[in-house]
Amino acid sequence: MNGNVNNMPEHEIRECDQCGAHDVRMSLKDQRFSYGEGPDAVELTSRVPVWTCEHCGFAYTDGDAEEARHEAVCHHLRVLPPSKIRSIRESCGMTQAEFARVTGYGIASIKRWETGALIQSQAADRFFRLLQQDKSILNKLREIDDDSFAPKVTPVFRTVITAEQRAQASSFVLRTAA
Repeated sequence: MNGNVNNMPEHEIRECDQCGAHDVRMSLKDQRFSYGEGPDAVELTSRVPVWTCEHCGFAYTDGDAEEARHEAVCHHLRVLPPSKIRSIRESCGMTQAEFARVTGYGIASIKRWETGALIQSQAADRFFRLLQQDKSILNKLREIDDDSFAPKVTPVFRTVITAEQRAQASSFVLRTAA
């Protein structure tokens, strides 16, 4: 479960959006929810923070509950949750941009995996688990010359374009229908 949920003070009191009373308290409750569709759907359980007004009974969950449910899905799929991916990167002292450059993953993917907007592939998950076990892998990746991924030759086009063809192309004007 996300560290935010574990570190939440159960004695925190909030104002109720329904009745205005300052009597909304948090408690942790097991919540069952369905994941998947059709015959592949499974029922999962997650311990989530639920905020309840002691005055009017209004209850709600927030983003921390969503993170807890997402972690339950990751556990079911046997992949690392977003908090673990983020902690692997942070333990290496890298920004998302640096991590993306060194690992070869796109920065958008890194951001999506760390926020839970997208669940990483099995291949990416295995790579993160390797990094979790051995941080020296990142140092080895840092040693790889970035230029080694660039082509060593200048691409050559099959069709040779003459100067006359270039002049014709630059003077091209689209005609309108009469």
